Amino acid sequence: VPQDFSLAAKWMRMSAEQGDRLGQYNFGMIALFGKGVPASDAEAAKWLRLSAEQGFARAQDELAVMYSNGTGVPQDDRAAVEWATMAAEQGDPKAQYHLGFFLCCKLPNTVPYDPVGASVWFELAAAAGDPKSPYFITMLRSQMTATQLAEVERRVKEWQRGHPTHAQH
Repeated sequence: VPQDFSLAAKWMRMSAEQGDRLGQYNFGMIALFGKGVPASDAEAAKWLRLSAEQGFARAQDELAVMYSNGTGVPQDDRAAVEWATMAAEQGDPKAQYHLGFFLCCKLPNTVPYDPVGASVWFELAAAAGDPKSPYFITMLRSQMTATQLAEVERRVKEWQRGHPTHAQH
């Protein structure tokens, strides 16, 4: 079958309009990148939000990044953290990385600096294979006390116990 982005967009939109969260996510991404439809950040945000509200982790993470950057939605670091947290809690490594970044490193940032929380999410993302997290883990560890490091370890183990299918040994 020849590649046809317009036809793919038509079918994805139909799926999205029927309330399918994967269809909403896919059509949101199509709209974001302008594949088969005109690129529209606002249209992408609309469909990604619908998918995210149904609990789809990839949509929640994309929406978090959009809020962080103010792409298609008003810039809002708190909303970015809320959406990233929902996806990270489901074990999405990209969301775990983004949440760690939002908690420690994004500038300007209206979210309180939380090196322990950031480290927890970077550790979990790294355990799932995220290639960018180890840099931030090293940076944050170098600035933490023994008590903070122990708290990171405790929280990581606690999360892994509660999410055995995502735990890396």
